Amino acid sequence: ADYLRLADGLRFNAIPGPQDALLSQAPVVAFGFLNSHPRPITVQGATLDPHEKDLQANEPHRSLSLVGGNIILSEASVKAAGGVELVSVASRGEVRTDTVPSGIASPALGTIRMVSSEVNTSDPSFANRASGPIVIRGGRLVMDHSTITAQLDSTSGSPTITSFGSPITIQVSDSIRANESHIVTHGGGFTTGTISLEAGQAIRLTKSTVDAGINFGDPGQRGGSVTLTAPVVSLDGSHVGATGAIPGRFISAPGGSIAIQADQVHLQNGSELSVAGRATGSPPTNGGGTIVINATDTVRIDHSRIEASSVSGDAGNITVTAGEVVRLNHATVLAEGDPGTSRSPGNGGNIVIDAGKSYLSQSSVLSAHSDGEHGGNIIIEAPERIRIDGGLISTSAGVNGAGGNISLISGVVRLRDGARVESTAVNGPGGNIIINANDFRQPNSTLDVKSQFGPNGTVTLP
Repeated sequence: ADYLRLADGLRFNAIPGPQDALLSQAPVVAFGFLNSHPRPITVQGATLDPHEKDLQANEPHRSLSLVGGNIILSEASVKAAGGVELVSVASRGEVRTDTVPSGIASPALGTIRMVSSEVNTSDPSFANRASGPIVIRGGRLVMDHSTITAQLDSTSGSPTITSFGSPITIQVSDSIRANESHIVTHGGGFTTGTISLEAGQAIRLTKSTVDAGINFGDPGQRGGSVTLTAPVVSLDGSHVGATGAIPGRFISAPGGSIAIQADQVHLQNGSELSVAGRATGSPPTNGGGTIVINATDTVRIDHSRIEASSVSGDAGNITVTAGEVVRLNHATVLAEGDPGTSRSPGNGGNIVIDAGKSYLSQSSVLSAHSDGEHGGNIIIEAPERIRIDGGLISTSAGVNGAGGNISLISGVVRLRDGARVESTAVNGPGGNIIINANDFRQPNSTLDVKSQFGPNGTVTLP
């Protein structure tokens, strides 16, 4: 930067001048750039890490900021347990470190590129302190075989009740692109992590992971939260999770939340959204978390999976809203409950799809099944048409529970090619299926509300 603006209004200039006679202990609140093309920052094959010195001096964790033109990390590691900030600018202006307006124009934003690199605020000493936050701001973020991590380093010891997850915030004016990369924060005990990705144009994840899981179960704690906001959100062979577990470990806590706000949402090639979990506490919480997808245009789910199930306890809820069309192709949407070892009934969750105009499903599964008491509810509403080619929609219940309710609401409803819509039960009553349409046909398809030993449910047709 050409100067630092301090909180008391003074400036510390890179070029000596009369103002240098003034002294101030005020913190830095802005980096000022006078050049229309700020110089880039490159970290190549190097490690920046103040942690060892912090340990030797028994000092609090310090943070590390890289603020300049385009930022390139190549086979590099940027570590600071107190927090890391990367800001790339592409014009004159001031970059604020706080939220107080300065009256000076903010600069245009540049590119941050990570190749085989990491940004890491984990505490390798495992001193039971919170890892620092990660903040990234720029025009574009490009990640290739790279990692952004804000969590306790679980390789240095066992998780404890005082472990923390820290927030990761990424804001860009253009796009976030990640290829075989990971954005991860894990916590437990007092604080679970949060991840917020916001882009002006698109978020595109290819064979990548965004995860705000949890190290271990603790009453009152859930998996963290993940928020994706951009006109286009695309997952290709990627995983977005806020489960009650670190991937590869058993689920030990309730799931958190995933929220996607976009114009277009596309999941393909085995992508997954998961807030699966396990109920804890007394009374037990829902084991599954919540997933909300809100698209002003279309939602497409191709050969991919969305899950808010619980391995022990009630499932969570899934809500999908689109302005135009929801398309499912060999997709799986689960909000299944299981009482497991918890005292929760193990009810199924609710799946609600509001498909602006049309809902089209091919060989896909929607299940709010319960292995405990009651199946959840499934509601699909699309004013123009609902077409279901093959596959299964189920809110069935096991043991003594009742099947849930299924509602299909549209001008035209078509069930074809062996499609099954069922709300069955064993000892309890079957559920209800309601078809609310002006035109309904079901060639080679089945509606089933039977109970094996209890009363059958009801089917309401136009």
